Amino acid sequence: MNKFLGSCILLIILLSSCKTNKPVRPMEIYNRVSDIPASAINIPVELELDDLEKMINEQVGNLLVSQGDNITGPNDDFDVRIEKSGSIELDVQGSAIQIKVPLHLFIQKDIGLTIVKGDGDLELFFLTDYKITEDWELNTKTSIEKYNWKKKPVVKLGMINIPIETIANKLVERSKETVAREIDKQLQENFALKEYLVPVWKKLQDPIQISEEYDAWLKVIPTKAGITPLITSKRKITTTLIVETDTKVILGGFNADTTSLLPLLPFSEVKEANDAYHLRLKAAIPYKAAEQLAKKELIGQTFEDGNRKVTVKDVEIFGQKDKVVVNTILSGTYNGSLYLIGKPHYDSKKEVLELKDLDFELKTSNFLHKSMAWIFQKGLKKKLKESLRMPIGDKKKEWQKAIEEQITNLDIPSNIKMTADIDELDIQKIFVEEEAVLLLVTSKGKIKLNIENLEILDNK
Repeated sequence: MNKFLGSCILLIILLSSCKTNKPVRPMEIYNRVSDIPASAINIPVELELDDLEKMINEQVGNLLVSQGDNITGPNDDFDVRIEKSGSIELDVQGSAIQIKVPLHLFIQKDIGLTIVKGDGDLELFFLTDYKITEDWELNTKTSIEKYNWKKKPVVKLGMINIPIETIANKLVERSKETVAREIDKQLQENFALKEYLVPVWKKLQDPIQISEEYDAWLKVIPTKAGITPLITSKRKITTTLIVETDTKVILGGFNADTTSLLPLLPFSEVKEANDAYHLRLKAAIPYKAAEQLAKKELIGQTFEDGNRKVTVKDVEIFGQKDKVVVNTILSGTYNGSLYLIGKPHYDSKKEVLELKDLDFELKTSNFLHKSMAWIFQKGLKKKLKESLRMPIGDKKKEWQKAIEEQITNLDIPSNIKMTADIDELDIQKIFVEEEAVLLLVTSKGKIKLNIENLEILDNK
């Protein structure tokens, strides 16, 4: 009995020693990618104060107050007309806009025997404080700062001129709210920020194809928006529009659906900003896209050594920490998988993305040395490495051109001119994620926006 048992154990050991162990599939392990700062796009905006003045003068009518406005008291029986007598002038004081309005005051009163009439000229100075709400609505509050009589009002009674400055001052005090309301109305109607921003916001998010060869798409996802306080210098109003974005380039298999666009984000006030932008572009190369490149070159390739032969049937790619695993599936003398591991690397001189130090995984290497050493000499590794090399230089130029076109060809009013000066893109880091290799591409430059003629805004 003991002899029989010993013979069985010996047989099992012999059979096991004749059995060839296949390589074990490496584990998929993904490190958590630390937060990548968003792209900060700072766009200086310039508006000529003269253009704003022109718009307000065209929109604010000549007749500002009439007797129907009920500015006189309940016991007064004055008929009053206040008209704009010249051009409204603007200036900016700190965070407020100063508005000078030249006016002509006409007064008449029925005294029973006759109607007496009088007039005068004055300048009203208003200060308009403004605030942009979270919903991008412009709220203004205009109040009178002071007024000066250029021609003090008098009433003519026959050959006699009777000064009525005190009465006129009361009328001006009562009418100032009416004039201020008209200024607020025109400012808010003609600076409908949300109305102009929403179409641009949506257009900015439209994916655009930047390479048919790699089925590459550019996608901009805004994450924050705001502006800095207005500053006036040399008759120009300047501010800076700040837009933070998550900007991606997707290679292969990207769904260009535009139905899930983000609504306009709430306004946020920014104290200060420079005139440059810092673009951080996330270029994702999905494993599926890399597999397609490798499959085009490798599937059907045969490697022979005498009467031994294997043919590549499929290629699978996945990640392991900061490296990429390539599963080459073979059939023939050997049926199964061989695993190679390499680290994604960007060669800045050749402008090529490749798998550096690509070699057979340790257990696979041990298996090959024992059972299939001939494959080492037959170029499988070299062929695989070549098939996974991806030229990036021309692609970076395509991405840069696409970004410039996306900025300069936005669907904005014809009087708004936007220019972009984008530096060459540079690959800073490479991350291995669960579904793709992610390239962090950075660039700096300047974008500028000029508003040339406000009245065209109505014809957009």
